[in-house]
Parts: sequence; structure tokens; C-alpha cells
Amino acid sequence: MEIRGQSEADRTNSGCGDALVEGGTLEREKYRGFQGISNNDIKMMDMKEFEGYESNRMENNAWAVAEELQRRLGDTPILGEYIEAFLTEKSNDAFFVNRDYLTRYMEASEAK
Repeated sequence: MEIRGQSEADRTNSGCGDALVEGGTLEREKYRGFQGISNNDIKMMDMKEFEGYESNRMENNAWAVAEELQRRLGDTPILGEYIEAFLTEKSNDAFFVNRDYLTRYMEASEAK
């Protein structure tokens, strides 16, 4: 007879939660606004440049959080025999032989 909450899936889920929580608070803004940019460069930015800068900064912060989650899950000894954490490649670094076909497929799917 199995005691409720003691299956392999439950232990794995519990281990994931423990790995994320016991690692402390996730820093979601590793890259702060205008970090490393001079006041003169900030004043010279137009709205389009600022939006591009801010979009890039937010993407870098999201990747930093994803990398920290992957590290926390990957370093947990109890989970090693059940799961492994992976991080996808950034879209600019990914290699697709059929990228144009996939893009057209996605555009056609969204249109419907």
C-alpha cells in the first residue's frame, strides 16, 4: 500500500519546489536600467533607441532568471535520477535548416 504523497512523481515535484525555494529569492532584475551607460548617452537616446535598449535589457533579465532556475534544478542531488534541467538556445543562436518554412507556417497558422 502506498502512502498518499509518496509516489515518485510527488517526490520529484517536492524536490523541484525545494530546489527553487531553498535557493533563495530569484533576482529578476540582474541588469538594471541604464547600467553602464553615461548620462550623455542617455540624453542622446530617442524613443526608438530607448525601446530597443529596454527590450534587450528585459530579454537579458529573463535569460538570467532562466539560467538560474536551470542551475538550481540541475544542482539538486535528489532530482538527478528523475529529471534534468535544460535551457533552450536563444533564437539568434539556434540553427534551423528550414527556418523560412517554419516562419511561413507560423504566420499562416496565426492568420487563421
